[in-house]
Formats: sequence, structure tokens, C-alpha cells
Amino acid sequence: MFSIIQAAGWPIWFLLIASVIALALIIERLIYLRRRKILPPGLLEQVIRDYREGRVDSAMIDRLEKGSPLGVVLATGLQHSDVSRDNMREAMEENGRMAALQMERFLTTIGTIATLAPLMGLFGTVVGMIEIFGSQNAGGANPAELAHGISVALYNTGFGLLIAMPTLVFYRHFRALVDSFLIEMERQSARLVDVICSSRYSVYREVRMNFRRRKNHEQPEINLIPFIDVLLVILIFLMVTTTYSKFSELQITLPTASAEKSPQRLLELNVSVDARGDFAINNERIPYINASQFASEMRKRVPETDDGKGPVVIISADGGARHQNVIHILEAARLAGLDRLTFATQVKSE
Repeated sequence: MFSIIQAAGWPIWFLLIASVIALALIIERLIYLRRRKILPPGLLEQVIRDYREGRVDSAMIDRLEKGSPLGVVLATGLQHSDVSRDNMREAMEENGRMAALQMERFLTTIGTIATLAPLMGLFGTVVGMIEIFGSQNAGGANPAELAHGISVALYNTGFGLLIAMPTLVFYRHFRALVDSFLIEMERQSARLVDVICSSRYSVYREVRMNFRRRKNHEQPEINLIPFIDVLLVILIFLMVTTTYSKFSELQITLPTASAEKSPQRLLELNVSVDARGDFAINNERIPYINASQFASEMRKRVPETDDGKGPVVIISADGGARHQNVIHILEAARLAGLDRLTFATQVKSE
């Protein structure tokens, strides 16, 4: 890992610092923005029940304010239960906006890192390009410096995108989570106002809460247009500075040597017959039906020759074979057009 950081050059340290900050803030928000901590289940029903039973006192209100952001808003409604409906709503909205501000804490920083990380990677890419151009001289480019500049450019680009993508995902997740919490807090706060004011007013009037000062938040985005421009510049630079060398083919005259041509090996067709009258061609047993059939089998096994001459038919007849069987082989060879015949014999040992 350290070798990668070293190859990426000094601009990578800005990205590493930004990644550490983003990771710390994401972990902190994951711990804080838990539904049970922001919206404790059953809290509104407990507050309504205590209000109707007349058990609202300073100790209960302090306990609500220290429990959760929703408890802070509900405690504000109980503290202003003796004022008008509009004044109560304004007081609860004021504390609701403070709770929203607390829940949105560090989200701006996370969104800024998500937007800034690609630009920091772009800065490292520009530094790498400067090193690439600086490696050029009259004699050409230094390959080592050129490779280092390219690694600086690409590593910083990759690290910038690697940091920006998950950071942007968590930013959008936290933003959606806070919005859902605020909507639920507005709903529960409006219900508490209805319960408190229903005992004092005979005419019902719907209460709407608004804990958000701005409806739409500016969404960070990753702008890839500068990266495309820089990569195109790098590509054009590499194409222009690449040197091409043409190697001419060597003209070699090989020495000549005279040698006698090796005699061509004669092609053979071995036809055999044993004492029982079984025939075989090239050691493959072939049943003999008639001379025409056997001649056809011999033609199938005739090897091709360059000189146009047929192979030599070697007749291997057992000493106990019938003379007529040898005549059958001679007749089949004649029908097959094989006129080069010989007989296989063995030398009698003394």
C-alpha cells in the first residue's frame, strides 16, 4: 500500500486526509442518526397520556428534553400549552428547526468532500502532466520520469473517484434519512398540538408544522468533464511524443552445399497368406471372396507415389499354403494394375 502512495506522489496526501475526515464523519452520523435515538417508539403516546392525566411537571419536561430530538419538540409543546395555537406552533417549529440543524450536522462537510475529491484528484492529474512535460528534452523523454508522471496522474484520478463515490452515496443516504425523520417529527408534533388545543377550542383547525427552512437542498455531484479533457490531453501528448523505429530486414545469402540425394525408399504393399488360407494386406486380415473383390481391397491400400509408379507388391506365402492361393494373389494384383511383384523368403540358417 505504501508503494502505491509513494508512486502516486505528494498530491495523494490531500486525498488521504480528505478520506480520513469523510470516514470519521460518516461513522459519527451512522451512530447519531438512529431511528430509536431520534424517534423513540411510543414516546408521543406516553406524552399524550401523561398530559391527559395531569402528570406534566418540570421533571418530566427535563426528561423529555434530554431524551431525543423529538422529545425536545414535544416538551416545547407542553411548556406552551397555555398559549394560543399559533404561538405554540411557532415555538415548536423553532425547536424543530434546531433539531433539524443538529441532525444535518456535518452533512454539508460530507457533501463538500464528495464534490471536492474528484477535483483534488484532477489536481494530482495536472501535477502528473507537469512532470510528464518536464521530462521532455532535446534528446527525447526520460522513460523513468515519463512513467512516474503517468502514475501520478492516474493514481490521483483513481483515488479521487474512489473517495467521491462512496462519500456521495452516504451523503444522499443521510439526507434522505434526515428528511424522513423531520416529516415524522412534524406529524407527531401536529398531533400533540391537536390534542392540547382540542380541550380549549371547539372549532377544529388543522395544524401544519414546518421544521425545514429550505425545501430543496443543493445536491453535490461528480463532474467528470475536466477528467475527460485531461485524459484527452494526455492521450494526444503520448501519441505525439511516441517515437517509431523502422528496422530494415537483413539481407542474408545462405551458402550452398552439394550432397548426394538420398535414394527414395520404395513403397511396399505386403500381401500374405497363411497355411489355413487366410489372406491379409499390410497385416490387416481381408477375407478372400474372389479375385475382383480382393483386387479392389488392394487398390484401396495402394500408397500414392511421386513418380507415378505403383508400389512393390510383396507376397508372403506360408510354406504350407496352397499353390492356388498364391495364384489368387497374382490374379488380384493383375486386376489391380500392380505389375511390380516379388516374393518374401527367409534365409535358411546353417
